[in-house]
Amino acid sequence: YNNMYLVTYHPVTKEVVPGIATHWAFGKDRKTVYYKIDKRAKWSDGRPVTAHDFLYVKTFMRSKHINAPWYNNYYSTEIADIIAYDSHTIAVKTGNEKPQDELIGTTATNPLPSHFYKLDENWEKDYNWAIAPNTGPYKITDYKKGDFIVMERKKDWWAGKDPYYKYRFNVDRVVFKVIRSENLAYIYFKKGEIDYFPLTMPKWWHVRA
Repeated sequence: YNNMYLVTYHPVTKEVVPGIATHWAFGKDRKTVYYKIDKRAKWSDGRPVTAHDFLYVKTFMRSKHINAPWYNNYYSTEIADIIAYDSHTIAVKTGNEKPQDELIGTTATNPLPSHFYKLDENWEKDYNWAIAPNTGPYKITDYKKGDFIVMERKKDWWAGKDPYYKYRFNVDRVVFKVIRSENLAYIYFKKGEIDYFPLTMPKWWHVRA
């Protein structure tokens, strides 16, 4: 939620609810979803979110400068196009026909701050540790590489009083601490000092657990 999607799912009912979009509609081609962007939506630096920030997603994700072949492919095949009709109305098209629930899951992308990034051959170096503007309830206020990241709740978050978000995200400050070693993380897990450890590999769930 630190960078909101066009729409999201209710945490209890799982129904589709507004995110950055206030309205959405399905095209007859079974490939397209039309979205109306909330005019109140803004980045954490105060700049408004517009259709251009969604058009920039296509440019950004297809760029070779981000060095991410999976995203290059996904935003060329699964997300075939993003079209702007005005500053707050867009359409997101998929590469293949899908049922409505899958269309929402594929097309409800989040925006990228077009005013912040400059795509060139130095992108990875220049932005690897840059704190990018976001649209969600928290912003990064401090960090130490390889040690911790601190996030604090925005007091004037634009969606903070909306029905689906009003009583959520109540924690004022969140600290993410980095554990560099998987082995050390597993020890912390067994001691109950962390609540969750992903037993995805056989060496964890078959041998050690």
